Amino acid sequence: MFLQTVPPPSARLPARRCRRYNCRAVCFSDGLSVPQQAKQEKPMSALQRFTAESAAEWRAYTEHGFVRALTDGTLPPECFRHYLKQDYLFLHQYARALALGMYKSGSFGEIRALQQSLNAILEETLLHVGFCAEWGLGEDELLREPESAACVAYTRYVLDCGMKGTLADLYAALAPCVIGYAEIGTAVPRWKAGRAIPIRHG
Repeated sequence: MFLQTVPPPSARLPARRCRRYNCRAVCFSDGLSVPQQAKQEKPMSALQRFTAESAAEWRAYTEHGFVRALTDGTLPPECFRHYLKQDYLFLHQYARALALGMYKSGSFGEIRALQQSLNAILEETLLHVGFCAEWGLGEDELLREPESAACVAYTRYVLDCGMKGTLADLYAALAPCVIGYAEIGTAVPRWKAGRAIPIRHG
């Protein structure tokens, strides 16, 4: 017994409803049947595929011990102050990346979209400086702060991708930051509700 994809006319019998697939099927003399309409799964989006293929790394990133401790209020104040200073330096490099994207743009529409993003970052920087002041950090201290190895590694990687590649390459390099913040923001209410997700330290 074997299944032919295209059986000869002599081997074919009248079509009947296939019990296994619950659809109209072409039945063969050997008793096997092939569904004419197979149910297809909805294809994954590019983001779903990327995060699925790097699930362990993505979860370690979006559920990092720093984020979890910040959520439950156990993060030491000095760690938060360090984050505030590094985030200020990060915003500077992020603004540069968006400006580079404007240079790489191929249309006025792309430039306007990036201009809006850049304006938002510049506004965020002002808010950040004001928030840092509440933590006893002046802008002069923020400017004196050396960039951490992690800040340098990621931001220069982003700028390198933008310099060597296309606008799409630049967007791809920026994506983990933007999407990661969004995913963490939607997860915080769930974490605060007391769901048992282990804290990762690193």
